[in-house]
Amino acid sequence: METTASEQPIYRIIIPGLLRAKGRPRFGNGRTFTDAKTVQAEKYIQRHAIEQIGMPCLSGPLHVSLTINIAPPPSWSRKKGANTLVWKAATRDMNPEFDEQEERDAYEEDPAAAAAEYGAEFRSDIASFVAPEVVEACTVQGRHELPRDSRVRYVAFVDPSGGSSDSMTLAIAHHENDCTVLDLVRERKAPFSPEATVSDFASVLKSYGLSSVTGDRYGGEWPREQFRKHGIAYNLSDKPRSDLYRDLLPLLNSGKAELLDIPVLSRQLCGLERRTGRSGKDNIDHAPGGHDDVANAVAGVLLMQSARRMPKFTPAMVQKIAEQGKRESFSVWAR
Repeated sequence: METTASEQPIYRIIIPGLLRAKGRPRFGNGRTFTDAKTVQAEKYIQRHAIEQIGMPCLSGPLHVSLTINIAPPPSWSRKKGANTLVWKAATRDMNPEFDEQEERDAYEEDPAAAAAEYGAEFRSDIASFVAPEVVEACTVQGRHELPRDSRVRYVAFVDPSGGSSDSMTLAIAHHENDCTVLDLVRERKAPFSPEATVSDFASVLKSYGLSSVTGDRYGGEWPREQFRKHGIAYNLSDKPRSDLYRDLLPLLNSGKAELLDIPVLSRQLCGLERRTGRSGKDNIDHAPGGHDDVANAVAGVLLMQSARRMPKFTPAMVQKIAEQGKRESFSVWAR
């Protein structure tokens, strides 16, 4: 056993033998169990650990660092096995002709994912989602809410809640000069009456000229029914929360979003964590014990605006415009 400068103990444990992956759970006779070889391997590791550190278990927070030594496969030649074990190189080192602009764009949109894809960097299990500097750069200092402008078309996103633990939140935004602008955020903290909160949110939506709101599938038919009572249509979001956050990152990194100066919003965005699963897919969520109700509503409404596209004109529509305008240029375009 060693100690660090802060008097924290360091235990070094060496487990000899071949590396064995943990087997998948097995199912049979109405129960779930671990296969015998995995149980044997776990007991083998446990026995060596107890013998080397002299105690049956460790308690409290732990930091674990693993070093795994693996012999080259038997199919490798002796020369290859002696000279090569791991090949780790960035994309452009392996392929200098790779499109540099594509790599640069990827780093601007999502630095962590791009570092793994193009920079040959190993992914950590848990990493911060967005840098505080990025959130600060998108935040308009001193702007807490924007009043309605009758010339602007607004959209809204709601994160519903049952009223007992999580907050219920509402966000409204609009598009302006190639930028998505956050206009309003409302948060009703638990405990609260869901019906009364829906009534209040419906009044806010109508004050911005809105007759519909988008939200997730929480509560089944309940949110749709409650908003419908107040003349507001409730549309289901086609993306889960994690995907909303994933698609929000390029918008923030590019500076094409204007956020309100709301401390809880900045805190929740900066507190999001990116967890990489075994399949390599990212899952983005708040830390254990944290909250992201405000961040979720804001991500949803900002992406509703950023997803706006120019209308697609069919040949029939173009021909109609040409006939109405009686302009030769339209007729040429239609053909």
